[in-house]
Amino acid sequence: MNIKSYILFLLFFMSYPLGMVQAGDDALRQLRETGKCPQCDLSGADLRGMKLQRADLREANLSQADLRGADLSGAILYKANLHNTDLTGVALKWTSLGRADLSGAVLRGLELEKARLSRADLTGADLRDTNLREANLEGSQLTGADLSGADLTAASLVNAVINEVNFSKVILERADLSGLDFSQVKSMAGVNLKSADLRKARLSGLDLRELDMSHSRLLGADLSRARLQGAVLSDADMKKVLLIEADLSGADLQDTRLNGAKLKGVKLTGTKLVGVILSGNLIDVDFSGAHLIRASLAGANLKGAKFRDSRLEYVDFQSANLYAVDFTNAKLLRCNLQKANLRQANFSGVDLTGNLLEDAVGFGIPAVEKSAIQ
Repeated sequence: MNIKSYILFLLFFMSYPLGMVQAGDDALRQLRETGKCPQCDLSGADLRGMKLQRADLREANLSQADLRGADLSGAILYKANLHNTDLTGVALKWTSLGRADLSGAVLRGLELEKARLSRADLTGADLRDTNLREANLEGSQLTGADLSGADLTAASLVNAVINEVNFSKVILERADLSGLDFSQVKSMAGVNLKSADLRKARLSGLDLRELDMSHSRLLGADLSRARLQGAVLSDADMKKVLLIEADLSGADLQDTRLNGAKLKGVKLTGTKLVGVILSGNLIDVDFSGAHLIRASLAGANLKGAKFRDSRLEYVDFQSANLYAVDFTNAKLLRCNLQKANLRQANFSGVDLTGNLLEDAVGFGIPAVEKSAIQ
């Protein structure tokens, strides 16, 4: 071999990824005969219709390979390169895709139930209508991915990056979304968040109108300035949640736990607060027009709060601080105001007959209240 040929050989060898088996008949033969071809270069290869169940293709380069009709069920594709690969119609159930490069890949409508996709790169991937039930997507990169219509029931997305993701009509029922930052998502229209784990998730400023978030866990979540009109949040755990300036008009919060929630500037017109538990500092909160039925506000600090035109039935205000609270035209039915601080409270247009007022303190309580004690 002359010097020029030797130099060209060296340049070719050095340009090839270390440990990567060169594409060609040998690699394909090895894959067909043994079902194993780790680190193989199969980029652009014709793998149509191949039966590759449980094949070992870890760290293999399959970018832009033709996989139409291929069966990769249970295959090991750990760290495999599937960049810009069209996987439409490929069988991938039970497949291991941890840390795989699926950026720009087309996975639309695939069956990926229980798929292992932890720390996979799905940047810009097409995942529309894909079945990802119980899939492991922990730590995955989903920036710019389209998940519209996908089913992620009981999937785990802990530590995933979801900027600019389209979650339109995605089923996230029982999914683990704890700690996720949804503030930069593209769309949440029609998403199902029933029973989802959203503890400490960031949902501030989002349009969440009419969504089903019942039975969800929202402990410590940030819903500040969120639009939650008509949303269903019944039986949700919303302890210590931030609802500052959120709009909950017409929302259903039946049996929701709101202990320690921050409600400054929240809109509650027509909100159904049936059986809710509220406690802590609720100074100046505007409950005007809200429906509070069998709600517990016992011991809460409601100084300066407004209950104008509210419907209050069987509400427990026992020992609450109701200093300067405005109850104008509210309808109170069998509420417990025992030991409450009613100093400077405004009961204009209120019939307090039948409400419990024993040991309530304050001046200017209408005479009708005295008969109500009987």
